[in-house]
Amino acid sequence: MPTYEKHYDEKGNYAEYVETAKSNKKWIIAKTIQINDNKENYWIISKDFSLENVDCNKVSCDSIIQSHVTGALNYQEFTAKTKELGINLKFEK
Repeated sequence: MPTYEKHYDEKGNYAEYVETAKSNKKWIIAKTIQINDNKENYWIISKDFSLENVDCNKVSCDSIIQSHVTGALNYQEFTAKTKELGINLKFEK
């Protein structure tokens, strides 16, 4: 998902927000909107990891999470990647 730096603009206002998301036991898919240009970004997040035995004071938990995130993708890239990974989640219209 967007990093903190990309989440806010230079004035401290939101630059991007999550419009919709879906999940199942293995995956999260999300659609974000960049406010300034109304650009849609798509994200795929694998849930195939655990932070249960990780000391986030010693290890960057954010880097572990980010390593399971694919995106930002445009709609065509997102559709191809979800098909490739066998992800059957769909956004409601």
